[in-house]
Amino acid sequence: MLSLVIVASISGSDKASPSQQANTAQEQSNKDKARPVTSQQIPPQVQTSPQSTRGQQTQPAFSINTRPDWTLTGNLSDHFEYLLAQHQQGNRQSSYILAINLLQCSKVPAEMETFEQVLQQAYNDGESDRFISRLRERFDFCQGISQQQRAQHLHYMLEAADAHYLPAQEIVGMVPTEAYMRHLGYQDLPRDEYIKKSRAFHRQKINHLKDAARRGSLKSLGHLAYLYKNQKIPDEKMSLALALAHLDAGLYFTDDNKIYEHFSRQKERLITQASASELAFAEEATQELIQAINQHGSIYPVMDEKHGRKGYY
Repeated sequence: MLSLVIVASISGSDKASPSQQANTAQEQSNKDKARPVTSQQIPPQVQTSPQSTRGQQTQPAFSINTRPDWTLTGNLSDHFEYLLAQHQQGNRQSSYILAINLLQCSKVPAEMETFEQVLQQAYNDGESDRFISRLRERFDFCQGISQQQRAQHLHYMLEAADAHYLPAQEIVGMVPTEAYMRHLGYQDLPRDEYIKKSRAFHRQKINHLKDAARRGSLKSLGHLAYLYKNQKIPDEKMSLALALAHLDAGLYFTDDNKIYEHFSRQKERLITQASASELAFAEEATQELIQAINQHGSIYPVMDEKHGRKGYY
């Protein structure tokens, strides 16, 4: 089963109803708050100190897009049919909400007998009362959802990402390829077929990250910088330069001090490794990324205010 980052408890007093959550992305964008993006007339040079590129002038207001609140009241079974119907009608926000909730349910057993074994193991391991409480809440929340239905979470998220729904693209872009292959039962394929399928998914998730980054996802910019830095994107001859460009574009648009400091540290380390030609290439790539994001006119911050650094997944 695909296992990513554990998120906060599904229960909460501020959960929204499914009808509220299933509003289209267009309706949400109309309500987004705008803020000025600090910049200077010439996009930042990768050779300079990152502090010199911040807060010089302001551009026209950008909208700040937040990911949908995927938490639900009651049990998932209360909302499942509605969300599934919306997904089938092409509502990708509903696909996203359904996928994340099914992912949460995939982390607990569907049967009481198996759950009691998991609960006993948690007691034996000395887990905290809060951990035990959240485990029980998740089990109760997921009652009525079969194991087969729970296993469909990646299917719904992939459909949303393939429809260019940006929050889903961010998630799919960060799914480990090995986890994807295990989830779909591909681990026992003949070697050549396994390699073919894994490479195809790797290209798919990179394309989702690139598309999301150019439409204002600062999280995707940061993750692409990591992938370029570690040469995990095939057939790129200027990986270090592209890592610098994605960090610099993130620095240009973020107003989060912690993210700014993190990107700055990464950038400073890479600059010391770059040649003159790589720095020149990075400058051009930075300007091209900034122009693309400017044309789109909106930003998805690295962190949503509600869910914090780990986000929604």
